[in-house]
Amino acid sequence: GLILTGLAMAKAHEVWVELPDGGQRPASDTYDSLVMCMNSTALGSVMLLHLFAHVTSDVSHIVILKHISALARTLCDAVKLILMWALGKLFWGLNIFPMLAESWRPGLIGSWLMLPAIGIIIYAMLMFKNGT
Repeated sequence: GLILTGLAMAKAHEVWVELPDGGQRPASDTYDSLVMCMNSTALGSVMLLHLFAHVTSDVSHIVILKHISALARTLCDAVKLILMWALGKLFWGLNIFPMLAESWRPGLIGSWLMLPAIGIIIYAMLMFKNGT
């Protein structure tokens, strides 16, 4: 993960983004990001909290794998995906928690696309249950 992230950051550093004033800057500038995090207490704190969340998530996945199979854990992640999607739509429908709400997007490549994906996930979980 670390090597691929580094390679992606290096490649993104070669991509230039047009600014509104006509200037250009790299799409990913690691040095500039670190300077901004050091100059802003709030931004630096959020960055450290984000890093801590990712590390604890990885450690918990390692601990969980001692007790269940990798496939079972992956299926649990798929259920989390369904739950997050459904809660985002519910929050939007009830007009609560606007920062977590996700509006319904019409069209073929919109919110409808998640419904068959949910069906596939449920089918896969049933097949996994029958196989164990």
